[in-house]
Amino acid sequence: LVISWEDPLKSIWSFLGIFVFDPKFIQAGCTMSDVAVYIWRVMLPAFLVSWMAVYAVLTAVAYKARLLPGRLVMEWPKVRNTMGQLFQAVYIAIAMSCILAFQCYQSPNGVKNLQQHPYMICGEGDHEIL
Repeated sequence: LVISWEDPLKSIWSFLGIFVFDPKFIQAGCTMSDVAVYIWRVMLPAFLVSWMAVYAVLTAVAYKARLLPGRLVMEWPKVRNTMGQLFQAVYIAIAMSCILAFQCYQSPNGVKNLQQHPYMICGEGDHEIL
């Protein structure tokens, strides 16, 4: 079911696309293949968690080198708590991103197509990579 929204709601829905890791939000879909877009959607939360861990290590190193005051150092229990909250907040988006590759529908000509990319045939070509 496709609903065409008018301008006030259309801009709100397009902005909220960033919360489901939709690369159309940053107009990256035209420069990336469908496989790359899917991988980007699935790997973004892991990248954010990795970035938090690297940032925590960098702040600890900067504190030991006396480049950063102690109040700005990220503590590991708080870092793990933040990572858990991040995964909890984006769990539905992560789950939806993972099952996008399995949402196929039967077209009138008898071929199963991917719902998000109707030109892609389920079980053939790039769909097997996903």
